[in-house]
Amino acid sequence: MNEEARDTFEEIQRELVEIIAEMGYQKGRSNKFSIIVAYVYILGDVTQKILQDRTKFSLSTVSNALNTLEENDTVYKKYNQDDHQYHYFLNGTLSDILGRNMGDFQTYFSQLSKKIQEVGEILKDTRLYDKKGYDNIKEFVEKMAILIPAFQNLMIKYQLSTQQHRKEEGSPK
Repeated sequence: MNEEARDTFEEIQRELVEIIAEMGYQKGRSNKFSIIVAYVYILGDVTQKILQDRTKFSLSTVSNALNTLEENDTVYKKYNQDDHQYHYFLNGTLSDILGRNMGDFQTYFSQLSKKIQEVGEILKDTRLYDKKGYDNIKEFVEKMAILIPAFQNLMIKYQLSTQQHRKEEGSPK
């Protein structure tokens, strides 16, 4: 492939990565995780070095992200005897990955909880008590303050039971 064609091809890949990463980011996932998942999807078979070269993230960032993604069954790795490196693959289809909550759900819920607390603090301002919709917002914030920890616990239990089930079946992680 000549240099101009290669550059065009790589630009198209970067644009696809941006689109896929944005979809992941909108689901509450960190941008770095979303970018790494996008590259694993597009390239299909990647090493840590390839991801480092493409993303420009540090090797430790790539390694930590891949470990977390592997723990959450988003990617799995296979050791390649020829190049003596681990190769990473997407565990499922892109729609599966985008449709489920990845390992970054803890961050998502933490950010959501913080935002709810901030709104709760703002609602303590007595000048807001007589504003239209105040009672509805206050009720929503109070319910979310209860529901967010419940969702966190549910996701942890679901994630652990899914990982245990896959281990029992011998599925790739």
